[in-house]
Amino acid sequence: MQLSEYQKQILSDPKTLREKLEIYLQTPEKVEIYASACEKFLDPQANEFTFKATWSWWAFFATLFFFLYRKAYTAMLCTLLVCVFIPVAGLLPTLIISYSCAVSAKFIVCSRFVKILDMQSDEELAKRGGKHETVILLFAILLLLYFVWAFRS
Repeated sequence: MQLSEYQKQILSDPKTLREKLEIYLQTPEKVEIYASACEKFLDPQANEFTFKATWSWWAFFATLFFFLYRKAYTAMLCTLLVCVFIPVAGLLPTLIISYSCAVSAKFIVCSRFVKILDMQSDEELAKRGGKHETVILLFAILLLLYFVWAFRS
């Protein structure tokens, strides 16, 4: 993704990057993780924001829930479509999908952040960023129900 001057300015300044990420993520404890990822994706010589593999255990184990939690609806829908059209009953397809999502999750979140940055509005960062708190509760309930079902006697 080609960067505007504003995007490049924010991404090149570690302090400002962290301030903007805190507004966007609304989880201060995750700012450093995503700031490091953004710095890894930034190619200042080419003035581009490019994919490089990172890792997210959260995205590996709870793929759809991770994307929903981080408001990455397009990624969630694409993953859901892949799961619908590719039979994931076997272990290998499930691992491939989970691995792919875990490797690209931070890039997807950071790319959304960079696109919203171009609006040059902290209000838009806060409104379009953030998280869905109830997703964690939903995931925990579904996981509990799965274990009850899987280990019933």
